[in-house]
Amino acid sequence: MKTFNLKRLFIYILCFSCFACNEEKVLDMNSLEEAGYKKSNCDHTISYEQEELSIIETSVVLNKRESFILARCFNKSECLLSAILDEKEIICQRYIVEKKSEDKREYLHDIYKEYDNHEVLYKIVLKEDLEKILKRAKSF
Repeated sequence: MKTFNLKRLFIYILCFSCFACNEEKVLDMNSLEEAGYKKSNCDHTISYEQEELSIIETSVVLNKRESFILARCFNKSECLLSAILDEKEIICQRYIVEKKSEDKREYLHDIYKEYDNHEVLYKIVLKEDLEKILKRAKSF
C-alpha cells in the first residue's frame, strides 16, 4: 500500500465523502451503510514478527485482490476514509508489542492497539474507478 502525505489524504477524504453521502448527510455509519458499505466481520487472526516487534492482526480475507474504500468509525458519527488499491485483506485491528518488553501481557489490552476501538466498514470499487478518483484528487 502506498503512503500519502497529509494534504493528499485530506483531499482524498473530501473526494470520498461524495461517494459516502449526499450534501444533507454527515459521514457516519448509517450513511455509509445506506451507500452500500459493509461491516467487516474481522474473523481472521494472524501473528508474525517484524524486526523488534511482535504483531497480531485481525482482518477480513477477501476472495480475490480488490480495491476498496475503507471506513474506520470510532463512534456512530466519526468515520475516517482511506483508499486501498488491489489488496487481498482488510486489516481491522493491529496489536504491536516490542519483543524486549514482551512478557505474559495481554495483546488485546488497549495500550498495545494500533487503532482505538472502532468499527470497520468497506465498499468494493473497481480499481480503475478508484485510480481515476485518486488522479483527480492529486490534480487539486
